[in-house]
Amino acid sequence: MGARLLKMSAIAALLAATPVHAQTIQGVVLDQELGSGVPNALVRLVDGGAEDLVVVSADSLGRFRLRAPRPGEYTLWAEGLGYETTRSPLLAVPNADAVYGVDLELTKRPLGLPGFEVTADRFATVDRRLRQLVGRNVASLRIAPIRRPRIEDHLARSHDVEDLVRWSAIPSIEIRQTPDGPCFLIRGGTRVRVPDSCAGVHLNGVLLGRRAVLALPLDLVETVVIVMPEESIAYPKGAILLYTAGWIG
Repeated sequence: MGARLLKMSAIAALLAATPVHAQTIQGVVLDQELGSGVPNALVRLVDGGAEDLVVVSADSLGRFRLRAPRPGEYTLWAEGLGYETTRSPLLAVPNADAVYGVDLELTKRPLGLPGFEVTADRFATVDRRLRQLVGRNVASLRIAPIRRPRIEDHLARSHDVEDLVRWSAIPSIEIRQTPDGPCFLIRGGTRVRVPDSCAGVHLNGVLLGRRAVLALPLDLVETVVIVMPEESIAYPKGAILLYTAGWIG
């Protein structure tokens, strides 16, 4: 039941008042038992190579909307705090400028289990995957990864990624406020001097806009990796990398 797809149909008429410029997928993430929406659930659009292409956060009613980059075949992954991660069957999205409706159900985790299982083996799994993405062992980074136990220390005070970074007291990061959201300036490169620029914030490998950073529920983040300038060829200007339990598997 956890991955049961409820509907998949073109519903362009429902959004007739809204201009559509790409393949749009929208729907609701539902609690399988209650039938109600799951607030702030994360929905990921994944291609055939298991790469996340788009990541969005559902609203307070569990509703989401995203745009596929091109026609093709995709799966949707959804995850929420206290629920098993679920994915849809393969979705064919053949038509440009069409809107497709997909509702997904999440099954609650068995009672008595924590939202995340934190073990040494799990950390090792995360680190192996991160080494492939960052290009080096995360243990060699100047800033140690922020793991789930430290994140949970902040949840009672805030669900905000900006506050997590600020309260972690990392002297090499300056946070500037902009009309669109926080700008993270990461300093510390030694060989190349570049003008101040906001470091990218990536969720499961997908670059987030600043407003999306503000809307991201910290509850679903399991690991935060901060890459300093020049530490990684993949992120030469530095980056803040966020990963959810669903991405880790």
